[in-house]
Formats: sequence, structure tokens, C-alpha cells
Amino acid sequence: MNRPGITGGSALWELGAMAKSRAHRFSPEVRERSGPTSGDAVRLAALERENRELKRANDILRKASAFFAAAGCPLRELDRLTR
Repeated sequence: MNRPGITGGSALWELGAMAKSRAHRFSPEVRERSGPTSGDAVRLAALERENRELKRANDILRKASAFFAAAGCPLRELDRLTR
């Protein structure tokens, strides 16, 4: 610390202030919290809702497919019925 105008005492004070600010920056209270944020919770809820809807739609399609397969309805006839 050989800078002009800085005495030994002021250099020590400056060094102590720097150490304190660095210690504060890395303290547990200042660091980012681990775990999901509220934004993550909202996104997770939306994805879970979408997943339920897709499972419900998939179940409906599976049942419709089984219904038409059991009826012996060939695909060409089914296509003709939907037009």
C-alpha cells in the first residue's frame, strides 16, 4: 500500500473496510437463496395443469380408438363418416 497520501493507519482502515464489504457480499443473507422461486412455482403449477389436460385428452382419444376398433369400423369408413 505505497500510494501517495495514504499513511499506514489509513491504509489499514481502508483494508479493513474492503474486507468488511467483501465479507458482507458473501454472507449467507446476501447470497442468492437456493430452491425454487415464486416464478418457478407459478410455472410449475401451469405445467402441471397442462399435463393434467393432456392426460385427459389422451384418455378420451384412447377410449374413442377402442370404441371404433371394437365396432369393427375400418379407417376408410371412419374417414368417410367424418367428412
